[in-house]
Amino acid sequence: MGVAFSYVLNGKGWAECQIDVDGAHLFMRASHLSDAFDEIVRATLSMIVNGSVETAIFNDEPGTYRWRLTPAGDRLNIRIVSYDEPFARETDPTGCLSFDATCRLRTFAGAVLAAGQQLRATHGEDGYAAQWGHPFPNAPLEHLKQALRKG
Repeated sequence: MGVAFSYVLNGKGWAECQIDVDGAHLFMRASHLSDAFDEIVRATLSMIVNGSVETAIFNDEPGTYRWRLTPAGDRLNIRIVSYDEPFARETDPTGCLSFDATCRLRTFAGAVLAAGQQLRATHGEDGYAAQWGHPFPNAPLEHLKQALRKG
């Protein structure tokens, strides 16, 4: 199963994110209103270490993307619901299922790790913080790398 995940800073306080899983595709924008990349890294780490269901929030202006990450053994279901307003709650009636796909958990985790490594190589930790407005998630990214190595 093919998985591609990208997270690219494209202006002060703005990022573009794309996810592709076997032909299912979603493009999202995120603003500095949430620390979106940190959230997806921490959620991914928690799934790998604890096998827990996780949520990550990407706020746009306006809008929200709520990721629901549900691991089951070596598989992962990714559901992303989009909302019209920033900071929308899960019960917000404007929610619309925008993405629903299943892949290998470790493949997704590897794609998130690779996106983080690309961000660090492109911007450096200080450059990332200056452009994004939040610190680079170095510790959780390194923990994710270690967890993937353990196997």
